[in-house]
Amino acid sequence: GAAAAIFSNSGQICTAGSRLLIDAAVFEEVIAGVADIARTLKLGLGADPQAQIGPLISARQRERVAGLVRFSLDEGAVALAGGYMFAEACGFFRPTVLTRYGLEMRGLREEGLGPVSWAWGIEES
Repeated sequence: GAAAAIFSNSGQICTAGSRLLIDAAVFEEVIAGVADIARTLKLGLGADPQAQIGPLISARQRERVAGLVRFSLDEGAVALAGGYMFAEACGFFRPTVLTRYGLEMRGLREEGLGPVSWAWGIEES
């Protein structure tokens, strides 16, 4: 369910679940499952019945998503899946799962509208 919330419509909807707050007790299991799904999604155009995730709306949007991911990685995030453009000419960005992410990082503060999940485990207080 979490993966579907993130990657449906290539994450280009305002209701995309791009931030995952996961109980620390199950974090590794949940995030591994989401990353596994991200790695196996078949990219393709809407006319392809096998396609599970399509291209981003424009080259500008693809560059915006890539920039946010690049900033995240430069600031110390770790990509468990994806993290790069699949084929620049086609407009695809690999479904991405980032973790080890600080709350002050830019990618978390800005809406990416792409197939990217920022995830971290939280401790019960």
